[in-house]
Amino acid sequence: MHTTTTYKLALSTLLTASFINLQAQDLQTQDSQPQDSQRNESSQDTKLPNEVYRLQTAKVSASKSALTLEEAPGNATIITDKQIHLRPNSKISDTLRGIEGIRQSKSRGLDTFDSITIRGIQNGAMIMIDGVILNDLNNNTKLITALNPSDLAQVEVIRGPFSNLYGSGALSGAINFVTSMPQDFEIKASLGYGNPFLKDTAQQNLVRGFFSIGDALLDKKLKLKLSYAFSASQGYPADSAFVYPNDSILANTTGALDSQTKDGVPIKIVGDMGKQAYQTHDIKLKGQYDFENAKLEVGEYFNLYAYDHTNQKSYLKDSQGNPFYGDNSNTSTNANRPLPIYFGINIGKEKSYTNLAYIGYQHYFSAMELHIKYSRIDTWRWFNNPDGGANALHANTTINGGAGSQQQDKFTQNNLDIFASVPFEFANTKSQEILFGAQIRQLGISSSAHIITNWKDFSSTQSGFKSSQGGKSLVAGAFLQWQSQWLESLYTSIGGRYDYWLGYDYYTSSADIVKNNAKSQFSPKATINYLPTSTTTLKASVGQAFRTPTISQLFQSPRTYTDGTKIAGNPNLAPENATSFDIGLEQKIPATYRGIFKIYYFHTNLSNVIYTPANGSMPLNGGRALINGIETSYKQELPLHFGVLVTYTYTHSKMLKNPSDTSIEGKRLVGIPEHLAFGQIYYDDGRFFGSFGVEYMSKPFSRADNADTISKVYGATDSYVLADVRLGAHFAKHYEVSLDFSNIFNHKYYSYYLAPGASFYLQLAAKF
Repeated sequence: MHTTTTYKLALSTLLTASFINLQAQDLQTQDSQPQDSQRNESSQDTKLPNEVYRLQTAKVSASKSALTLEEAPGNATIITDKQIHLRPNSKISDTLRGIEGIRQSKSRGLDTFDSITIRGIQNGAMIMIDGVILNDLNNNTKLITALNPSDLAQVEVIRGPFSNLYGSGALSGAINFVTSMPQDFEIKASLGYGNPFLKDTAQQNLVRGFFSIGDALLDKKLKLKLSYAFSASQGYPADSAFVYPNDSILANTTGALDSQTKDGVPIKIVGDMGKQAYQTHDIKLKGQYDFENAKLEVGEYFNLYAYDHTNQKSYLKDSQGNPFYGDNSNTSTNANRPLPIYFGINIGKEKSYTNLAYIGYQHYFSAMELHIKYSRIDTWRWFNNPDGGANALHANTTINGGAGSQQQDKFTQNNLDIFASVPFEFANTKSQEILFGAQIRQLGISSSAHIITNWKDFSSTQSGFKSSQGGKSLVAGAFLQWQSQWLESLYTSIGGRYDYWLGYDYYTSSADIVKNNAKSQFSPKATINYLPTSTTTLKASVGQAFRTPTISQLFQSPRTYTDGTKIAGNPNLAPENATSFDIGLEQKIPATYRGIFKIYYFHTNLSNVIYTPANGSMPLNGGRALINGIETSYKQELPLHFGVLVTYTYTHSKMLKNPSDTSIEGKRLVGIPEHLAFGQIYYDDGRFFGSFGVEYMSKPFSRADNADTISKVYGATDSYVLADVRLGAHFAKHYEVSLDFSNIFNHKYYSYYLAPGASFYLQLAAKF
């Protein structure tokens, strides 16, 4: 019964779309042209033959083979530098804002980009920069943290299972951030300042800067670029400090505020845990040389981010009316007491360094194209926790220093990717190509926690050992794909990848023996693209993908989040598996004012789903789950240099069967909103530019039992309606000024933390 309904939904979706008699041209092709030529081109002079738009210049390299949007499997999106430029970008994940099928994180400021959802699968995307995979053994992608949007040429998004090309991790798609390279000598620079309209509601004293210099030498064969970006902010108080009503800190004090948790448990808000002040730095050095039949590229990227929490406040007053922070004698009958020692536990300070180096070589033979790329990523992370060290009840810990603990992490990643494409002739077909290759990835993590004498100092003396954990994984995969253009209007691909995954050298100080994990997996995929007319494209794809557990899911030392939720690792976890298909229609409008309409139905069956039970504790493998839905977008040029973009995503999710906990069967999956919508009107006449956008998300659940129905409280994930504005102008040939207003209606909502309120950001930029 359920399957029949699903297929009826897919069929009705396409039938409805086919009745929309839109004839179109892809705006993304237009966006891929140079900005200067676009700005000088009148909208009234853009009529071109339909066949021109068939040969789209925009290429999707995230699919390993440089395919046009019509050739690319499934719903592919290219976000050009012009599109990025027309909207506010307070953090790098905002470049994905409003793209159908994608939920990007809404953080309190510093965004480590660890959470992105494509088609309802959290952290299911392979994240890359310039084709280098960033996801480490904990699925972190910290190198993206400090990336400045001014450094980007485009962002590529491909949806659907892509383990057939990338192996473990690409359950729902891949995102490739492509940084720009100069075509001539150029210098770019920008500097901006932002602040909230109301004190302590958004990032305070936000400063961001970017500088790059590059040139194309030796008859444009040698291209070099050096760039530097930074950001800094004093933050704002996004974390609430709370206790339970029976806590002894409430005796003989006043000022506590009544509240509740996301699960409806009564609590008392006693203050905030301070402002998250942070800074980021990003340095990139890139080189590229074009030989007659080859290309060599090298890159060295360095990233730093650090944050601290300052200016903690207490709402409590003692009998003399003085602020009261409590002391170590305060107790609670609830063993899961989340109150920090002097408002600090698990809300300390962190710093992280990441270095990426890569070298790539492409050779163009007469009958083959060969690609070889090696990359290495090293990340060092320190987190200081004011938890009292060895004995919290007798510690000297305050918000200004004292005993605590330090967690030290080291992540490593080595990746060798070799693939080739071989074109060949077959009967009277247009083109045939075999894409084949192999990949070896070696990842490692080592983590240890130590007692330190002063939690405010990263170089503090270690006075004891607490715990350690670590491990390595080796992924060896080989893939083969047959890509065909049978007719002018018919494209297909079929192929698969075999992976051998080995998790080894696992260790944890809390376990005597930790066994190696090994798994082999075959991930097939098939696609078909059909163009019944020069302006209509029908696409369908089906495939399988898998994702191995992260090292934290396997061996996380027991800890408690600031909202009181307990977590711990589970070394017995198995990989998750997904079987997915999608079917869609893309309809172009080749009128004077051009546009494109897209609608896709997607369907994913998950097995061995990793979920966290309602009581927190350790993650478990569930049974089977279903995710399906519709994603649609409409982009249209309008008269007088205006344009409009509208996107909508409906996602239905359900835990179908879960032997580990039958009570959650039939419940919606964690972190998946049913509705996502975005609307934007934009303007660019070559001198003035700007946009107005509105974004909506319905409330997702964060508990597997769907019991977290409370909104507007700390720890909750709320629905929201957000609006933003960008206004800008070019002047004196080389300069531009822009002014952004974010969350202009000051909508208050929580994305676990209190999310940013209304703010502005003023920027001056130059290009020579």
